[in-house]
Amino acid sequence: MAYTVGDGAILEFTVRGLLFGETSLSIFHYRLDLNLPPEDGVQLINNFDAALNDVGGFIQTFYNCCTTEWRVPQLVYQWIYPTRYARYIISPDGGSGNVPEPTMPSNMAVAITKRTETAGRRGVGTLHMPGVPSEWVTENRIVQEGTIAYGALANRIAAVVNLGLNTDMTPIIYRRSAPAQSPVITSADPIPEPRTMRRRGVRLGI
Repeated sequence: MAYTVGDGAILEFTVRGLLFGETSLSIFHYRLDLNLPPEDGVQLINNFDAALNDVGGFIQTFYNCCTTEWRVPQLVYQWIYPTRYARYIISPDGGSGNVPEPTMPSNMAVAITKRTETAGRRGVGTLHMPGVPSEWVTENRIVQEGTIAYGALANRIAAVVNLGLNTDMTPIIYRRSAPAQSPVITSADPIPEPRTMRRRGVRLGI
């Protein structure tokens, strides 16, 4: 059954990755800024997916940060506010990282900090990147090649995605207790030291 979503609706977008049999979930949230009457929700998802997959766009920039050993079986989209609709799953053809180097263990990650104009912990979020290329880490720090790649992704994370026809998808840090008050991401930066993610260890995650 078709459904529509209007201005202020929130879309959750997940890059579901797989490395050494362990799953990683990289989750993003966007607010629909629609200067039009409500639109078809599924069509908006398809338009958004096409925009993310533009050459040099969000998806390619994300993949440029991950080794070819890291795979992407699914891209998952779901409108979660004000009404939660069913997940919309896309299985990318040959989706994987673009860096042809061995990978760090599955529980290693590079953090990208997301910032808003809101003070306090509610105004900051963190993305933990999977599939870290081993050659990008020297003496527990990210080398220049990695810093450039993660920096490019950080810029994409903070960027509004324009779908045309007065329709924008604005990146936010989702506030579960008050979704309508979710602050807009204004900047993002990679942390120079990699981190260990316990839940991405073998048999400890999902």
